[in-house]
Amino acid sequence: MKINILLLQLQFCIFTLMAILLRKGMKRIPKVYSYMLWILVFARLLWPFSIDSEIGVMPEKSVVMSVVEERIHESRMQRVTSKNGVAAVQEVTRQTNQDVLPENEKIIEEPRNYDVRSICLGIWIGGTVSILGYNLIVLKRMRKQLRHAKCIRENIFVSNVIATPFTMGMINMRIYLPEFLGEREQQYIICHEKVHIKRKDYLVKNVAFLLACINWFNPLVWVAFHFLEQDMEMSCDEEVIKTMGNGIKKEYSQSLLNFATGQNNKALTPVTFGEVSVKQRVGNVLTSKSTKKWIGIIAMMSCMLGLVAALFLCTPRTIKESSSELFSGKKADVKAENSAFIEEWANNYCNRDVDYILDHTSKKAKNSLEQAGLLATEEGEYYFGWSSPWPMDEKNAYKIIDATNSSATILYYAFTSDPHYRVWRETFTFKHEGENGFQVTSETTEFFEEIATKDDFYKAYPDGKITGTPMDYLANDCGDVLNENALGEMAEYYKELLKPGTSAVDLLNLSSQKAKVEVFDKKDGEALVIITFKKDKTKVTVKMVQPFGKEGIWIPQDIVE
Repeated sequence: MKINILLLQLQFCIFTLMAILLRKGMKRIPKVYSYMLWILVFARLLWPFSIDSEIGVMPEKSVVMSVVEERIHESRMQRVTSKNGVAAVQEVTRQTNQDVLPENEKIIEEPRNYDVRSICLGIWIGGTVSILGYNLIVLKRMRKQLRHAKCIRENIFVSNVIATPFTMGMINMRIYLPEFLGEREQQYIICHEKVHIKRKDYLVKNVAFLLACINWFNPLVWVAFHFLEQDMEMSCDEEVIKTMGNGIKKEYSQSLLNFATGQNNKALTPVTFGEVSVKQRVGNVLTSKSTKKWIGIIAMMSCMLGLVAALFLCTPRTIKESSSELFSGKKADVKAENSAFIEEWANNYCNRDVDYILDHTSKKAKNSLEQAGLLATEEGEYYFGWSSPWPMDEKNAYKIIDATNSSATILYYAFTSDPHYRVWRETFTFKHEGENGFQVTSETTEFFEEIATKDDFYKAYPDGKITGTPMDYLANDCGDVLNENALGEMAEYYKELLKPGTSAVDLLNLSSQKAKVEVFDKKDGEALVIITFKKDKTKVTVKMVQPFGKEGIWIPQDIVE
């Protein structure tokens, strides 16, 4: 099971629109069944998890997020290429991290950049609290007005300060009636309110309203709440007619009209007898018939509702793996042909096979590769934009860290002759298009060459793992060469590697301007480096080792929790 707010809202919107269409086909069916349908709709919010299933039809998180990430990436790349085109991107990509931050340099704080997510969270919480607070104030005022209501029997009260009947409470339910009601009219109105109490409609309505308040920013939540109220009331009306007979239809309909014109609700969740869609309710009362002949349809509807619930609480079965599982050599349980395509794509990406890439990309994906500077054209012929850095090492070229039957995320380890490794992260979606085979429908590549946030740090180094990955300079055969360079004739160019702090900045591809490093607990060839990302004020701690002797270079190992 997995939870994602964006995915949840999208699924709820699809479910609501489907429910509206189903409701239109249920006009001749007792409203209790369309009422049940809206309960299922709100169950999607009450149970905010997705269950992997073979029959699920909801969009997958990977597909939804890939679209969002693609838009963000395209926006960033457009800002870069607007000045110098593809060449600007290539120049950024070729830069090395030689201007590193001295260990004891005093940091001048930049103006604070407020996190967009924090602002959105504040707006969301503020909206929820405002709506709930307003309704609680209205409810408190209403309770104050009802203090002098007169009990006529059991839990039924009469008041001269209300114009419409309603039920109030959560445990000890009370029915409040206007003082001017006649005895005959009281009977079917009390019957109506008792049906609500018997069916626990007050619980359904309050839970649905709470969910609507929490998800207030989604307009379809309020559409669904309106229809839930409407079908709840109409189904209750039908039960009253069934209990008291068709003879009260005319009087009952007139009461609906009278109370609707007399109500004056200020709260967002009305509690009165004639509160919603009077025209529809009156029409439903006058046309309601015996339900005996609908027994077969009721059974069919029950099956359909169960199917709808199964479909819309589930997403298609996808295979997700944690980064630790992938680095340990476990393979994703993706369809064999899909898995083969992902591997084939990654290999041809690394081998710079332009023909293969063009044959298996949509126009949209090809444009994305061009914007990133990975593809370029000369006299109408496509070629890869640059040759270094590039993930060319067959042994350590890439790792598939996420794979489903329609998307994949791959870490590429781009190599330069320094020698040095950099991390690229590609996310793409794909589908099978008959004779054309697999086609990549959308693609984004992120270049982690000057990491400035903790989020990007963990994108480049999933789970904080460095040892056992191509970024481990003890295992990738680069450590010896770098140590020789730092102690030999090229020492001036590699002196940053002789200190644990500046070596961490260089070898982990950190931003020298936006990441502050502090070294502590340095002893016996080991040290800890605290990296503080100035933009979001977050920190990670990395273990550094000095494997080539006291005069040698420092190499980063895993993140220390």
